[in-house]
Amino acid sequence: MHPLFCILVTSHANTNEKISLLKDCLISLKPLETPIILSSHISIPEEIQNLTYLSVKDSSNLILDEGQILSNPVNLHQTLYYIHDSFCNILFSTGIFKKTYMAGTMNHYINSIRIVKSLGFENILFWEYDSVLGRDSCIRLKEFQYNYLINKMEYWGFLSYIQDIRCMNAIPFMFNVNKVLEFLPKKPLENAKDYNSLTEGKIIEQWMLENLESNSSGDLIDFGLYDEYFSDTQRGLIGSQNGNYLNFNLRSGVFFNTTNRKSIFYALNSWDKPITTKLTISNPKDSSKIYSRFVELNPGVWFFDHLGDIVDQEFKTDEGLNIEEIVTSTTDGEVNSFNYNISKNNLEFVSKLKKWQEI
Repeated sequence: MHPLFCILVTSHANTNEKISLLKDCLISLKPLETPIILSSHISIPEEIQNLTYLSVKDSSNLILDEGQILSNPVNLHQTLYYIHDSFCNILFSTGIFKKTYMAGTMNHYINSIRIVKSLGFENILFWEYDSVLGRDSCIRLKEFQYNYLINKMEYWGFLSYIQDIRCMNAIPFMFNVNKVLEFLPKKPLENAKDYNSLTEGKIIEQWMLENLESNSSGDLIDFGLYDEYFSDTQRGLIGSQNGNYLNFNLRSGVFFNTTNRKSIFYALNSWDKPITTKLTISNPKDSSKIYSRFVELNPGVWFFDHLGDIVDQEFKTDEGLNIEEIVTSTTDGEVNSFNYNISKNNLEFVSKLKKWQEI
């Protein structure tokens, strides 16, 4: 056992399938002979707790919707992650989704790493519950763990690129507790303002790597060599984005041209079930409607509509225009409403997160 190390596993196992996978994950990590700390946003079955050194239920699972994000503008980082879709010689780039779990994930880090610190561990091997460590991979990981300690590293992992963005691959990933605590917030994120101010639009893997490289010394292996070292490890068995279509599969709302900021109502359903969306744009002074459009989106269907010069001009004023988008899953009737204002105050911010250009 490495007394200076613990394994930190984050989890959101809310189905029997995921609980079974979490169990397989924890059992696969046992041969590392390193204490396992499990952090979960939901209750943890006793059977699972018995496989860990410590299990913690973290209640600070902050889920933010795009209305909250867009209502709290900040100066965005130069390099952002986008999903790109192209139709009719127009490229639509989405840098924000209807709902994001990233703030809750960041709170996982903030709370659990401080718990690890209080227990006296100096280093963390980070792991995710939907990945199962192979036997041969375990031998390799022990060697990397030993080298990390001998060479007094402060971080180690695989360098991967997501759309040319340098990122720390989520697993396996080792880091020094004190070094990470130097840049982690001292308390959990409470709202979109906290989240935007901290990340400046960066995805967590990008944010973590940039901060570690700025204050720590370590080693990164090119992700192209991952299978050479961990060929029998199963990872990402349950895609984190696939649990809710609002996290990824619906790209919709007001998008702005990258050159002249002309606006378009754009919607794409990449989910496997039908969705409807209704976009309403109104004047904040008297609530009068300026634009309203209801769209049915079967799986794979896309739609766009130019909003016009009047709307474009109003977006540039101090008062701006109010946006309401009501999204309905026609399969189960679930309704979600996204509300925000676009004005001179946040136009640049919104136009960087939702943009279109002719190609």
